[in-house]
Amino acid sequence: MRKIVVLIVTLIIPIILVSCGSKTSLDKLRLERVASYKIEGEYFTPTNFVFKPFQEDKFAVFSQKGILALTDKHFNVLASVKLDQGKGPGEYSFISALNTQGSRILLYDFELKRVMAYAYDEEKGLHYLETDNLGFSSFMGIDFFEDKLLVNSIFEEDGEQYMGLQLLNETYNVSLKNIKICSSGESDEDLIMNMGWVLATPDYAYYVKIYQGEIIKVNLHTGAIEGKSVKKDKPIDMAQIGENAAVLWPAFLFDEWIAVPYNTKEHHLYCEFFDKELNYAGYQYREDITGIPYFLENKLYIFDYSEFRMDEYNILLE
Repeated sequence: MRKIVVLIVTLIIPIILVSCGSKTSLDKLRLERVASYKIEGEYFTPTNFVFKPFQEDKFAVFSQKGILALTDKHFNVLASVKLDQGKGPGEYSFISALNTQGSRILLYDFELKRVMAYAYDEEKGLHYLETDNLGFSSFMGIDFFEDKLLVNSIFEEDGEQYMGLQLLNETYNVSLKNIKICSSGESDEDLIMNMGWVLATPDYAYYVKIYQGEIIKVNLHTGAIEGKSVKKDKPIDMAQIGENAAVLWPAFLFDEWIAVPYNTKEHHLYCEFFDKELNYAGYQYREDITGIPYFLENKLYIFDYSEFRMDEYNILLE
């Protein structure tokens, strides 16, 4: 498993290059940069940090330096706590996802297969609450919704292993549903190629294969696969492993769209868009935008780690 983690991390760390120009095939979408914020290097790593909105006026941020921080909407650090690396309560190995629920911050540890809960109040600051061990093989892609957890995992049925989704209850100790996506394959390479980012709504999940870009729509009530979609022909060169394997950043749901950003060879912004019925809507390619994209709160944030700067863009659908 450690070999798989190292391969994944190596593949999704970009080298930032800067040039100019732009082109787009999605005429109804326009990006308007509205602000740029300097990022404090003490609290953030060049890559592999995760963040989500927290309460009404903050972000919760975790970097692989082991620092969980709260910032304002301009990324000024308001509070922080340093986590130790290890396997004990409140310690971490590799955090691949973060979620917020009220005053709670949930950290998903991809290597240790567990969810840690921290909380914030003005008296105690950021503090540790509890750890829930999942107790089964899980991967990087997860999503939280309605206090439940939907996680990309591998499980066995009738003597065959499957890559799929597990829907867990509120305490993460009972699997409410196992959903088959595909066979896990016969090698580590097959396993990696079928891993996916997970996007959840109350009724549906969207499974986006990390190295192929295929989107699979799943009915969470019945477990049935209701559609698949992929854009095979790309207008530019992608960062690849092997043949026909492009590297994706985490996918996002925003407004009525699914955003699927790729790590391109030149490391410019390239993102494909689909509606929730998996109809392809077009792409956005910007040679003047380089960095790691995050779609949050109907905005696009680009972290340019060559300058430790976060650029904020309004997404205008005309």
